[in-house]
Amino acid sequence: MYCAEQFDNDGSLVSAVLKNIKRVMAGEYSRELSVKVFDGQCRAAKQGHWRGGPAPYGYRRQLIDGDGKPACILQSGERKI
Repeated sequence: MYCAEQFDNDGSLVSAVLKNIKRVMAGEYSRELSVKVFDGQCRAAKQGHWRGGPAPYGYRRQLIDGDGKPACILQSGERKI
């Protein structure tokens, strides 16, 4: 649902066309952004980064250096920086 701008509800043809054009543009922007976000998440997952939430039971987070070599185990609450 598109609600970013207020539209005059005067019932005129121009107002209805303008409203539909802006809604289509907002939908297209949302689809393009969705593709970019999905690609970014896939790229991060391919690099071995965990995507979302805490690690599952039995797994631990491990810091990896720029060469892809393990550096250290991260404890709960520690950040990778």
